[in-house]
Amino acid sequence: MRLPAYPHLAKSNGTRRTPCRKIAHVLTCAVLSVAPLVASSEAVAATNGVFVQADGLLSIGPGRLSAANSKLGGGDGHTLYGLANDGRFGFGAAVGYIHDRTGIRVRYLYLGTQPTLSINGKTTGSRGGLTSHFMGVEGLYLVPLIPRRVDLVLSGGAGVLRSSVPFPGASHPNAEKAPRPGKATQFEPALSLGVGLRVALLRQITGNIDITRLTPFQSGLRSRGLYNNGQTVISAGIAYTF
Repeated sequence: MRLPAYPHLAKSNGTRRTPCRKIAHVLTCAVLSVAPLVASSEAVAATNGVFVQADGLLSIGPGRLSAANSKLGGGDGHTLYGLANDGRFGFGAAVGYIHDRTGIRVRYLYLGTQPTLSINGKTTGSRGGLTSHFMGVEGLYLVPLIPRRVDLVLSGGAGVLRSSVPFPGASHPNAEKAPRPGKATQFEPALSLGVGLRVALLRQITGNIDITRLTPFQSGLRSRGLYNNGQTVISAGIAYTF
């Protein structure tokens, strides 16, 4: 019996593979070779374990802020604040845990103070303004872009947005609830959604760039409190994994 000229193309039953079958075989082998790397934690730039993170940030808030029927409105039925919308600097910190391609973090953001330019159309001379803080819990999902070098980081979670604004007028119906005369504070639940990059610098150190949108749950849903006070946060920093 004559043997095939190319034994590696012959099946055990003696039949020969067609070119299409050969191409399919090569593609299958390639996929099976790459799949373990993509699925493995070794492909992710972030090291497994507990991490701490510190960030500097630029926060961009609304140009106008409404306060209706609440202590933030100074007792008025509606108060409209005109705000400087050129961004302001703040800082952030986080502690979390990463395992393979998923993680979780507890995050704090100080969003700075956005100067008030006017209250109900009356110029205030760019003093005081909206001061915001955020504290929340976020889930993380990492997608390797360059194995062991660069990850795409998707984040989502919820927390509390603390907003303080000055109120107009010398008197205030709920002054005892305000942190100090002339300013009132509101706490409200907020949704956090973000996207970013995590770059491996050293074995336990990564650089991070994130864009996060903070959207209060109750804005536009209730007849009291602040409206249109969502924040967009651009942050960059360093994370260390223990």
